[in-house]
Amino acid sequence: MIITRSSAFISFIQQLSIMIDHEIFHSTNEVKQHIKEEDVVDWLEEEHCRKYSDFTMSHFDREDRKEIHDSIKYIWNIYDKDGYEGLIHDNGLTLLIVYTAELMDEV
Repeated sequence: MIITRSSAFISFIQQLSIMIDHEIFHSTNEVKQHIKEEDVVDWLEEEHCRKYSDFTMSHFDREDRKEIHDSIKYIWNIYDKDGYEGLIHDNGLTLLIVYTAELMDEV
């Protein structure tokens, strides 16, 4: 399943980029765990949006969140073997950006 609303992807990449710019770090293992649990958007919102006014994920409705989770998990299942994880070792937010960019290519 691939998101057909590219604006959700763009907004998600923007929020991830803001977090990285603010030196927020989550390990790739931590991010992979939340991909498995299918709660990436909810987790990031809980961790950061309530603490920092610069971040917002409130514009993602339940359908957007489900599509983002399903789509990221889809891409992760494709590239998990040796793909981008072989290139991105540290910040899992960067991994989410790369996966989301891959999804943009599919839209």
